[in-house]
Amino acid sequence: MAPTTTLAGARDLGRRRCDSGDGDGADRRLALRAARVYVAFPVRTLEELLAVCRLMATYPSQWWVGGGWAIDAWLGAASREHEDVEICVLREDQALLHAHLAARGRWRFLTPVNERWAELATDDKRLERPSFMFQVQATPETRTTAPGLPPEFEFLMNDLADGEWVFPHDADLRLPLERVRVASALGVPVVAPEVVLLLKAPNRRRASHPNKDEHDFQRALPYMSAAQRGWLRAQLERLRPGDPWIPRLSAELPP
Repeated sequence: MAPTTTLAGARDLGRRRCDSGDGDGADRRLALRAARVYVAFPVRTLEELLAVCRLMATYPSQWWVGGGWAIDAWLGAASREHEDVEICVLREDQALLHAHLAARGRWRFLTPVNERWAELATDDKRLERPSFMFQVQATPETRTTAPGLPPEFEFLMNDLADGEWVFPHDADLRLPLERVRVASALGVPVVAPEVVLLLKAPNRRRASHPNKDEHDFQRALPYMSAAQRGWLRAQLERLRPGDPWIPRLSAELPP
């Protein structure tokens, strides 16, 4: 779907993608502009994302970029500000992840508790369901060959059942892992755009999507295939009837 390149060439590739004429002028301007969808957070740059990816390059199992960065990485350029860097791993591989990090020194491990970050209490730092996220923070004892790391970044636990990825909001929705984890224009693995947009959607308490999610939807939509749009529309109709993205996915499907 998208060409790959070295991490060192990622920024230039992103600029070339934006200037290539792929998509209409408004979309290219969107890709070239770091959209300020909201700013009350520390901004994590493309360089910091790529530094985390370099840290994970020798990780001996599956990993991929999650969250809003997955959309931007898939298309090859930063298009808005991001408050964090989220890396997806398999829950069953937590021991491998901790060994990978421990080989690079000491880190602080935190997890959300009552909407605040708290030290991860378990001795082995393992997260069990329903917990799914922990944050790592560098310390003076952290050693890394990936310069430019952000001061903290997050890992998201992903579950498998019978070898298939399990959607966290509905255990009946399962996909082959290769359908969830796809290549990107930056040469790093990312969560597929239709999957990350579905992950952003199932909140029945909201009548509309937050600005950053709406931005990601608009960014990805022109580049998603008919199959990707159709799958996302079908899942939204099932999980979040009335979602404002549904008619737009239907209306903008190519003939």
